[in-house]
Amino acid sequence: MPQMRTVTVVGSITKDFIWRQGERIRTSLGGLLYNTIALGALMPDAAIVPAANVGRDIFDDVAKLLSHFPNVSLEGIRRVDKQNARCYLDFVSGTHFNDGSIVPVTLADLEKFLNADIVMLTFPTGLEMTLRNLKSIKRRAKCPLYVDYHMLAHGGEQVSTRFGQRRRDWAGWILVADFIQFNQFEAGHLFGRPIETRSDALSFGHELVKKRTKAIVITCGEKGSFVVQPKDGELSCDHIPSVKCTTIVDTLGSGDVYSAGFIAEYLRSPDVVAAAHFASKAAAQRCGAHDFKELFRVLRKLL
Repeated sequence: MPQMRTVTVVGSITKDFIWRQGERIRTSLGGLLYNTIALGALMPDAAIVPAANVGRDIFDDVAKLLSHFPNVSLEGIRRVDKQNARCYLDFVSGTHFNDGSIVPVTLADLEKFLNADIVMLTFPTGLEMTLRNLKSIKRRAKCPLYVDYHMLAHGGEQVSTRFGQRRRDWAGWILVADFIQFNQFEAGHLFGRPIETRSDALSFGHELVKKRTKAIVITCGEKGSFVVQPKDGELSCDHIPSVKCTTIVDTLGSGDVYSAGFIAEYLRSPDVVAAAHFASKAAAQRCGAHDFKELFRVLRKLL
């Protein structure tokens, strides 16, 4: 009998306060829950292990939510005796910030979870770990690392807006990754302008790809995504069309669901283009789901 696959998802679980035009402020749990629950749906025969420090005010809610998903382990969820990190997502003004109260994860927190088939590192606040700890994880992990750059593009200050900047240590965060995912604006902060064409994506890839890099993924919303990868001694770039969602309920977390779809398909058949096509299908399902339980149900239908 083949051994059960394991995916470790490292990052933070946030309490989000969300403003949208014409709507009341709503609260929701967020962060790595999107990646974790999507992976649970798309990899029913795998163990999904989220690893995060969770504040006392939401710990019970997180544990209750994740208990609904049978292949998601709670072993890596660590309760800390302080208020959980809060993220304020103002889609009216375009200003998104966090309160800086995250408790970073350390190598000691994660060491027992690094013997996985892949480790995904997410940065919903940009404060989830130090670069030193990330490099230590790279040395200890015996598997590929998939890094979603996300809020690392926004400086990693204690209280940060989502106005991007090219952080001075950006290369250190990227060079540990076997796979790295950006959205087009995050990539644009490094490239100097938004990634809009295949030529842009290829030029950006030439700046980043090292010998061990398996793929750079750049998501562009309804315009699809680009996958840049070394191939036969050169770089190739494929454009992946988006999959239309007939009913758009919410797009928050669609990039996280994309990464989950990519990982799930790549572990089934290590083809990055096929993985990106499947990831696009998964992201479209996120747009039509009202909550995490519905997200799980609609993603499971893709199998």
